[in-house]
Amino acid sequence: MKRLLLFVLIIMGFCGRFASDAKRCPVAQVVVEPVEPLLVRPVQDDMQCRLWVDSVLDRLSLKERVGQLFIYTIAPHQDKSNRELLRKVIEDYKVGGLLFSGGLMQNQVVLTNEAQRMADIPLLITFDGEWGLSMRLRDTPAFPKNMVLGCIQNDSLLYEYGREMARQCKELGVQVNFAPVADVNINPKNPVINTRSFGEDPVNVANKVIAYARGLEDGGVLSVAKHFPGHGDTDVDSHKALPVLTFTRERLDSVELYPFKKVIEEGLGGIMVGHLEVPAFEKEPGLPSSLSLIVGFILITQGTPMGFDGKMEVTTLEGQEQMVSQGPVAAIVPIKQLGTNGGGYFGVNSSHPLENPTYLSNIVECWSILIIPMAMVFALGFYTKRMKLAYSIYGVMLCAYLAGVGINVYQEMNGNPRIDDMGIAQDNGAMEGKEIRLGAGATALWSITTTVTSNGSVNGMHDSTMPLSGMMEMLNMQINTWFGGVGVGWMNYYTFIIIAVFISGLMVGRTPEFLGKKVEAREMKIATIVALLHPFVILVGTALSCYLFAHHPEFVESEGGWLNNPGFHGLSEQFYEFTSCAANNGSGFEGLGDNTYFWNYACGWVLILSRFLPIVGQVAIAGLLAQKRFIPESAGTLKTDTFTFAVMTFAVIFIVAALSFFPAHALSTIAEHFSL
Repeated sequence: MKRLLLFVLIIMGFCGRFASDAKRCPVAQVVVEPVEPLLVRPVQDDMQCRLWVDSVLDRLSLKERVGQLFIYTIAPHQDKSNRELLRKVIEDYKVGGLLFSGGLMQNQVVLTNEAQRMADIPLLITFDGEWGLSMRLRDTPAFPKNMVLGCIQNDSLLYEYGREMARQCKELGVQVNFAPVADVNINPKNPVINTRSFGEDPVNVANKVIAYARGLEDGGVLSVAKHFPGHGDTDVDSHKALPVLTFTRERLDSVELYPFKKVIEEGLGGIMVGHLEVPAFEKEPGLPSSLSLIVGFILITQGTPMGFDGKMEVTTLEGQEQMVSQGPVAAIVPIKQLGTNGGGYFGVNSSHPLENPTYLSNIVECWSILIIPMAMVFALGFYTKRMKLAYSIYGVMLCAYLAGVGINVYQEMNGNPRIDDMGIAQDNGAMEGKEIRLGAGATALWSITTTVTSNGSVNGMHDSTMPLSGMMEMLNMQINTWFGGVGVGWMNYYTFIIIAVFISGLMVGRTPEFLGKKVEAREMKIATIVALLHPFVILVGTALSCYLFAHHPEFVESEGGWLNNPGFHGLSEQFYEFTSCAANNGSGFEGLGDNTYFWNYACGWVLILSRFLPIVGQVAIAGLLAQKRFIPESAGTLKTDTFTFAVMTFAVIFIVAALSFFPAHALSTIAEHFSL
C-alpha cells in the first residue's frame, strides 16, 4: 500500500499542465462528484503510512524520482545476463517497478525476491493477467477467459473471482494487475480483443469489469481497466497498426466509453490508454500525442544532434579543430520550449549553432514557446462555452505581443546611432550580442516571444539590445499578462478582468458581473492587491539595490562589484534582474554581476513573493465567486466579450501595470535611449 501511494504522489508531482485544443467537439457539461480512489481510502487516515511516503519522497533525487515513474519489462530467466540486466535497471536506473513477460512461476518468484532485496525503495511488481496467472505463467491455475465469465448472471461471483486473483497475485508479490478488459467486443473480426472482452453489451461489460476490479482492489491489488477509449469495434490489431475509431461522440459515449465512465465513477484505481486514433476527439489525422516529437524531428532535420555519441570534432571559422559535446539535444530542446522553461543543453542556450541551427529551427522553437500559452486562452472559452470571450482576450494579448515585436524589430534593424556616427555600416542592424546566422530581426522576435511567455531561453544577449528594446522586454515581464507561460497569462488577465468589470460596471451603471457571478468589494480588493504586488516587489527590490550601490559602495565592492555600466544602463540591469525573477522568466541583462549573496538572497525573496502570493489571491477570488449564486444574463448585465470591454481591459492593464513602471524606465531605458 505504501508503494502504491508513493507511486501516485510521484506521478502527481510530475504532472504538467495541459491545454485543450479548441477544435475538439464540445461535450455536454456533466457534474460528477469526486470519488476517492478505492485503494487510497484506507491510507488517508494512516499517519504512519503517510509519514513513510513523505520521508521517502523527500530524500529522492531528481534522477530517482524520474526512475520511479518507469516500469521495466524483463523476462523471468535466471541466467547470468538477465540477472545482470535486472541489477542494472534497479541499481543504475532506479526504476519504480517491474513487469515480468511470462514463463515459469518459480523463476518470477525468485527474481522478484532478488529484485526487492536489491532495491533501495520497494518495487511495484506488475502483472498482465486478464484471466489469471495462467495467461502468462505456466503451471498455474487456469480460469475461463472473460467472454465466458461475461455470461455469468450473478456479478458477485465476478467479485469473488477478483478476490481470488488478488490473493494469487499477492502470493507472487504482485501489486498491480493490468486487468480487466473494459472493451465492448461488438466486431466479430476483431483480431486482438475478442474473447478477452466480457461481451457485446456495454452495461453488462461495465458491471462485470466493476465487480472483477473491485474484487482485485478489495484484495489489495490495483486494477487497470483497458484499453481506453475502447478497442472492441475495430478489425485492426493495435500492436501492428493504428486503429481508427470513426464513430460519433454520441456513439462513443453510449458504447466504448460507457464501461470506463462507470469504472471512474466507482473510484477504481487505474486505466490503460489504447493505441488508437479517435477523430471525434482530434480532427487532425495522425497527430501524435506529443508535440515534442514533432518539434524534435524538425530540429534533427536542421542539424540538431540526437544521440549518445559523446564529443564531436568540428572545424571553427578560424580553421581550428574543436571538440563539442553531443547528446539527445533534439529531444530535450522541444520539451524545454513547450514547457516554457528556458534552460539550454549548451552553455549559450538557443544561440548555440547546434541547439538552434537555422532560421527554420528558430521559428519552430518560437512557435513551440507560444503554442500552449496561446491554446490556454482557447481552452478557457471551450470549457466555459464562451468562445467569444476567449477570442476577445486572445485579441488583446496578440495585439500587445505584435506591438512589442514591431518595436523591437524596428529598433534592432535600424542599428545604433553611435555606431553610425563612427562611419561603420549597419546594413544588418544592431549586431552586438547577436548570431550572424540569425540576425537582428530574428533575435528581436525571440526576445519578445520569450519575455511574454515566461521563457528564459535566449538566442542573443538581451543586455546588448537597444534601450527601447530592453524596455519592451521588461514591460512584457512587468505586465506579465500577454500569454505568460502555460496558463499564467490567463491567470493574471483574470485579475485585471475583475478590476475592469468592477470599474466598467460603476461607470455605466451596470451590475459588475463576470461569468454569471457578481463582482463585489471583496473580490475587487483582492484583485487590486494582486495587481499592485507585482510592481511593488520589483520596484522595492530595485530601489534597495540602487541604495546599496550608491550609499554602501564598500559592500558592493566586497561582493566583487555589480555593474560595469554604472549609468542609465546599470539601473536597467538591476531593474531587469528583479523583473525577470518576479515574472518567472530567468533571462537577464548579463552585464550584472549577480552571483553574490545579496542578489541570490534578494532574488530568492522576490521569487517567493511574486510567484506564490498572487496565486493565493487568484484562487481566493475564484473561491468567493464559486460560492455565489449564478445570475443569468439580462439587459442590465455588462457584457465582457465585446470589443469595447476588451479595450477597457487593456486600458486597465496599461494604467495599473505599465504606468507603475514608467518612472523607473524614465531613469533607465528611456534616458539611455535619449543619451545615444
